[in-house]
Amino acid sequence: MKLAFFTDHPVKTSETFILELITGLEKVIGSDNLYHVAGDTKGKRVVSNTYFTNFSNQQKFQKLISNLEKAAGTNYHAAFRLKRRAAEKIFKRIFGQNNPDVAYFEFGQPAILFRRYLEHRNIPMVVHFHGMDASSAFNSKSYRLEIRKVFLYASYIITASHHIKRLLVLKGCPVEKIHVVRYGIRVAEIEPKPWDQRNQHHPSIIFLGRLTEKKNPMALIHAFNLVRSVVTNARLTIIGDGPLSKQVKQLVADLGLVDSVKFHGELSHQEAMTVLSDHWVFAQHSVTALNGDQEGYALSPAEAAAFELPVVSTLHNGIPEHVIDGTTGYLVREFDYESMAERIIQLLQDKHLAIKMGQNGRRNILELNDPEKRIESISRLLQLAYRSQKQ
Repeated sequence: MKLAFFTDHPVKTSETFILELITGLEKVIGSDNLYHVAGDTKGKRVVSNTYFTNFSNQQKFQKLISNLEKAAGTNYHAAFRLKRRAAEKIFKRIFGQNNPDVAYFEFGQPAILFRRYLEHRNIPMVVHFHGMDASSAFNSKSYRLEIRKVFLYASYIITASHHIKRLLVLKGCPVEKIHVVRYGIRVAEIEPKPWDQRNQHHPSIIFLGRLTEKKNPMALIHAFNLVRSVVTNARLTIIGDGPLSKQVKQLVADLGLVDSVKFHGELSHQEAMTVLSDHWVFAQHSVTALNGDQEGYALSPAEAAAFELPVVSTLHNGIPEHVIDGTTGYLVREFDYESMAERIIQLLQDKHLAIKMGQNGRRNILELNDPEKRIESISRLLQLAYRSQKQ
């Protein structure tokens, strides 16, 4: 089976859920049979057959057409058609007449660009939806129109959470096509740091992720400000960067928290995990953004649990599917930063409770996020798609 694996951007080292899947599938089907096509001209090679293109980058003319269509409120979708035509040319240039047997897509956006080309050539496709592509992407008229065609043609749809599955069903995806496959975390290879070897100078909280509206770092800062009023020596570590970085740093300054909050910026996955392991509590205040954007599975809280950190987060998307409220951590309502602060304070002041919840969390993730099962499940779906096309 010859597999074309599409991502709409070069895979970052922090995106272990993509990296490990690509390399895992390479072992299953062989390096000569896997082709990774990344939608950008810059990036690091993941497998030997990695191709970097610009199918997901809007050219100036495409962007102009798109803006004009939005301003006029038209339904011509000319910008999408230009982008799709460019993507199809790239596909033909890479594969020529030697087409792949199956095409796999991370995210719905690249899938809509190639669906017509694949359908005309009877090449089956499997699509993995994560978060934005099942929520705020539907604000686009072109996306709403084209993704329904993807739903109909795709052999299988994969999600990491039942919440995303429900969103897709409500958007018109046949429920029988959707398979929930959890992200993989190599818990057995993670050695949690003993509690007495973690940061002993200050009770410590950590957040790891992009500083975006749906992760609501502003709510986390306000929660931490309340934590500091009770646990005066508490410290907060933030790993990550993003569009809200300046606003978050300004809020920290305005609240007089500069000496209590440490910003690391974007780190490699290994560096981030090293910093993570030295903390007491993981906190993430995920919400539904104003444009409808939502989390997919929220991998960072699950990774934190693997390091035996209790997690305080929100009742958002797939997070309640791996953070068990009252057992592995606590969940509060979206935007309720006061309740988040109360739960964090409770864990910082009760070491035995924090240790117990952390241990429970590790056991839960060990069972729930088996990386080998993930590769096996997705490989099986790809094989089934390939065989069905041959029949």
